[in-house]
Amino acid sequence: MTKRLASLLAIAIAASALIAPAAASASTTEAIADTGGMTLTLGVLGSPLTTVSVGLDDVGHITEVALSDPALTETTAGDHKVRFSNEDGTTRVEVKAKKDKLSAEVKAADLAAILGTHTWTGVLFGADDASTVTFDVVENADGNPEVTNVSVTALFPADATYEIGTVKNKTDDDEAESSMKITFMSNGFTMTLKIKAEMELGHDDDDNGDTTVKLKIELKGKDQQKLKDQALADLVGSYLWDGRYCDGTPLTVSYSISDTGDVIVDGVTIDGAASDAYELKTKNYGFEVKFNDSDAKVKVELKQNNGLWDLKVKSETTSKCDDSDSADNSDDDDDDGDDGDHNGNSGDDDDDDGDDGDHNGNSGDDDDDDGDDGDHNGNSGGDDDDSDDDGGNSGGDDDGDDD
Repeated sequence: MTKRLASLLAIAIAASALIAPAAASASTTEAIADTGGMTLTLGVLGSPLTTVSVGLDDVGHITEVALSDPALTETTAGDHKVRFSNEDGTTRVEVKAKKDKLSAEVKAADLAAILGTHTWTGVLFGADDASTVTFDVVENADGNPEVTNVSVTALFPADATYEIGTVKNKTDDDEAESSMKITFMSNGFTMTLKIKAEMELGHDDDDNGDTTVKLKIELKGKDQQKLKDQALADLVGSYLWDGRYCDGTPLTVSYSISDTGDVIVDGVTIDGAASDAYELKTKNYGFEVKFNDSDAKVKVELKQNNGLWDLKVKSETTSKCDDSDSADNSDDDDDDGDDGDHNGNSGDDDDDDGDDGDHNGNSGDDDDDDGDDGDHNGNSGGDDDDSDDDGGNSGGDDDGDDD
């Protein structure tokens, strides 16, 4: 895979563009894959590193990375991770794109390298226009980095809303961290943007006593829609779900919701042609379509609750695509605790809505209920959809994403 260096004014990162209800359609992948745009402009005075640009293909593979600093050369290249460093390794830029996350991290030896006013711009929820976030990283009274002055200055699509979380500052003897999250919401979908600045004092026995600072921006969004407490009349209509095979082949499932709450599959296409290469499993107020010889699937459930209705749509398309790129999973020394561990401990993933579960199949606050509810009157039943994971563990994060 060829990556080129150039002076560009963007980090082009694909935001997950998901399904939309009521006779509307949009592309969808579980990976942050559909190239729309995400831009990071670093406002560091006097620094040659002011821009980083990333291009992704339709299934979330990195196709291009470019930096504005010619002193940084590519040291790691893969479909899901690309890293650039200077000659002595004191400055590094790393980009990751995998499943529902895409991040860019700048590492340096001097706090001044990440101080300033920075701008993030990205396409959210398949909008035609890009949203913009500005934020500052400052040196606080204790000499530590702090994220502040976070502002959403443009937001699309028109129905989108957002919540800016509180800044969390943590310090110990040799490390200081400041982070915050913005939660974006549109039509039952949720995406988060996490901003984190940290400084770590090196120890004589491991980092030659050098100080390390990092600025990391991560966009995260699952292909999962939850419309809660809706009047049935507002949900009646035609829907079109779009997804992809791992090779980029487009998939669609058209369905409709009737005024009696019936959910009906109207047609399935593969690469634009009607197809029967799928398995359809139906149940009261919902269905699941699994495409043959792949992990691609979509599940739709309509659930009644005290006279109102919840519509829940979960998809898996590119989430289990080729993970064989060894460079993507090696030398991963930048972890911030968000990734959990192999025993199912979730780590510091506090933006999640509880749907991830863990690697042992222990689910969090999984209120999308993949078949665990039984019927729609609150009676619990067995999980008859057999779709939780490949090994029969319910709710577990079986995607094998160790990083």
